[in-house]
Amino acid sequence: MMVMIIVAGCSVKKNNLVSRTYHGVLAHYNGYWNAENKYNDGVAQLAKSHEDKYDRILSVYQYGDANKAKAIYPAMDDAIKRVSLVIQRQTMYIKDKSGKAYHEHNKWIPKNWLLVGKCRFMKREYFNALETFQFMGGRYGKDEIRYDAFLMMLKTYNEMAYVSESDNMIDFLKNDPAFPKRLKADFYSSCANYDLMTKDYEKAVNDLTKAISFTKKRATRARLTFILAQIYQKQGDNMKAEQLYDKVTRMNAPYELNFNAEINSAVVSQANSPNSDKIKKKLIKMAKDIKNSDYLDQIYYALAGIELKEGNTKGAIDYLHKSIGASLKNTNQKALSYLELGKIYFDRPEYKPAQTYYDSTITFLTKDHPDYPIILNKRNTLTKLIKNLNIIAYEDSLQRVAGMSEAERNKFVDDILTKEKEEKDEAKRKEKEEKDKNANTILSNNTNNNKDPNKDVGAGGWYFYNPATISFGYSEFLKKWGNRKNEDDWRRSSKQSNLNAAGADELESADAEVKDTTNSKDSTKSATAMRDKYMKNVPTSDKLMEASNGRIIEAYYTIGLIYKEQFNDYNEAIKAFETLDKRFPNNKFLVPTYYNLYRINLTIKNQERADYYKNLILNKYPESEFARLIKNPNAVEDAQNSEKKLNEYYENTYEAYLGGKYPMVIERKFLADSIFPGNILKPKFDYLRTLSIGRTRDLNVFETALKNIVQDYPKDSVSVQAKQILDYINKIKGNTNGSQDSTKTNNSIPYAFNPDSAQYYVVTFPNKTVEAIKVKTKVQSYLSKYYSNSTFDVSNFLLDANTQIIVVKEFGDNTKGMDFYNGIVTNDEVFGDYKNIQMSQFLIDAPNYNIFYGDKDLTKYMAFFTSNYLKSK
Repeated sequence: MMVMIIVAGCSVKKNNLVSRTYHGVLAHYNGYWNAENKYNDGVAQLAKSHEDKYDRILSVYQYGDANKAKAIYPAMDDAIKRVSLVIQRQTMYIKDKSGKAYHEHNKWIPKNWLLVGKCRFMKREYFNALETFQFMGGRYGKDEIRYDAFLMMLKTYNEMAYVSESDNMIDFLKNDPAFPKRLKADFYSSCANYDLMTKDYEKAVNDLTKAISFTKKRATRARLTFILAQIYQKQGDNMKAEQLYDKVTRMNAPYELNFNAEINSAVVSQANSPNSDKIKKKLIKMAKDIKNSDYLDQIYYALAGIELKEGNTKGAIDYLHKSIGASLKNTNQKALSYLELGKIYFDRPEYKPAQTYYDSTITFLTKDHPDYPIILNKRNTLTKLIKNLNIIAYEDSLQRVAGMSEAERNKFVDDILTKEKEEKDEAKRKEKEEKDKNANTILSNNTNNNKDPNKDVGAGGWYFYNPATISFGYSEFLKKWGNRKNEDDWRRSSKQSNLNAAGADELESADAEVKDTTNSKDSTKSATAMRDKYMKNVPTSDKLMEASNGRIIEAYYTIGLIYKEQFNDYNEAIKAFETLDKRFPNNKFLVPTYYNLYRINLTIKNQERADYYKNLILNKYPESEFARLIKNPNAVEDAQNSEKKLNEYYENTYEAYLGGKYPMVIERKFLADSIFPGNILKPKFDYLRTLSIGRTRDLNVFETALKNIVQDYPKDSVSVQAKQILDYINKIKGNTNGSQDSTKTNNSIPYAFNPDSAQYYVVTFPNKTVEAIKVKTKVQSYLSKYYSNSTFDVSNFLLDANTQIIVVKEFGDNTKGMDFYNGIVTNDEVFGDYKNIQMSQFLIDAPNYNIFYGDKDLTKYMAFFTSNYLKSK
């Protein structure tokens, strides 16, 4: 009876000591305590998986990336479930004693709400997290916990890059005298995070200094001190940077942070002191320390930097190659070393090796590098330069061959074939020598170990008593012969004849002789065919020679522009343009090359040559556009400004199309006609308008608009695209004869990329090889584990007679869809058993899905998916 009375008195609707104590204990220990442990474990796991890149200023917080965050989804979801249950059962939000206002009488409920928001924040569900924190700010507006919620709102705005909201929240909290001291370390850290995001380094120095003064945890204080040192280093204050790096090394920081502090201290110390011998010795000593074996690449990179500052380029190159060789795990450092080599060779300038190193840089460099677009652009430009230089070299060599007599050409090709055969024979000889060397080593080891068979069995005795040697021999046999059946003539691929036992070398030789005999039956015919293969590109007729010269002319003009516009290498640009005009006096780029040479000589202040090319243009081509530009120098700047505005207007229009704002696209097209009359992008504006019509009007109107594109711009690339869509429309209508306005091939489907639309995840696989129900179950299990708080519709059916399809509906937009896609495609729990099965996975929105399901052409949609979704990652 007493128990019943106590329980009755513990109602969440009654504000008394018994109720508050009872529900407080349940809220704390039944839910919050376990949930908080789950949360803390998840945060620690994410921090551990966070990858710091020390070539840039570190992030204040270690939140990892979107993919790494998926690993803690289960822990966060579990914590949310626990505290949600507590909130549901133990909330005591009832009127206070005055009976006028509602108040939460269970002190643990606000903490449970805060934990809900923090878990959503760690899952990167930022809008849901904001809703939670805003709710707390309203409900608990007079309790101190409101500041915890406000601080988490600031962190959320920072992660969402909502600059104005972050700025307002910082001002609000900085000016609130009641802001609790216990949160100041985290608050100033968040302020510093915002400062770094907005690149306000002066403010960052101030906020980091305050954050360090309030931070008690040693590892966190060391990280903030390291970041502060990095900022001073970036600002050129090497003295302060060195002091702070040295301070980090004395703070017993995590090993990687401590190591990088030592490295950076050495680098900035070298900048402060003209004597670098001491620093070099320190770095070399660090390289010899076995604890630094995983960081050799960074040590060598630092040594290379010192050598460069001392003007020892050769020494720097050697160290950079050592750094690359030592970068087994740290691909970011490998990229940086390749980049430094690329810069060295570019500055010389030696563009071919520079292109190679920039190409390697892009292979290893992640897209989050702050200079990635610049580096990518330079790599692409270098690649274009080398491609055109190779075109000139190739066409020149072909023209030299064309100038030979037939006998000379045959001899020339035969010499090439002979050289190729000699190189192949040499490679085979070296391979055989290596095999023989290995075989002799094994035989020598076996001879040395050929002792008493009963002695040292299994530990180096006679061959067949030594399991290790048997295992090695078995492996070598499989490498050489494969898994052969135990039978006579096992060495032979053909068993038609029985040969007497022979040594391995004899049998191999016999096989080789048979092959050689077979291959040499029609040697004359084969030699003629090989000659024809090498001669097919030689310009032996006037028409072919004209085409070859055309390719050389295009290449010379292109490399001249690259040298001038991209690299500011005016000497090489002059050389390219002048060589072009000298070799081909009547080339189609003659006037543009004169004008480029005029502008280059003005830039390098060679007035005599500038006047020479100016007079050539004015006297020989007075009516040309280039003559007008020379007479009115301001026209160049005006044209450049106009072109820039036009490009910006088109890019904004294109973005509106991608965002599904089709009426706006149509309106902007007509505005473009008025603002930029006769602009060069008019075909593209018209094509965007036509595609927008296709998304908003019926098929017949769309078809008419496409035909107008083909008619108005027959030589523009938009015409080709319009024809391809017309082909598809004809296919839909069942028009087997096609359209006179369209091409005969159907290479494209009018899919439109709408990143803001809801997305479906789709996986397809062969119908007879995989059980669809098993794949579906695995996908559902993945959703339950990582998206337990969301609801999805998972269905499977036949796409066609040979293909099964599973569809997951739906994800709010492209960002959420790609988060799911990136997580599941690499998940072995789902697809680990199907690595040898041809599976296709992709995202698709509802309108495109209808087209895809009707067309059932997987290859075409995968091409669209790759070029739009994956390219936009």
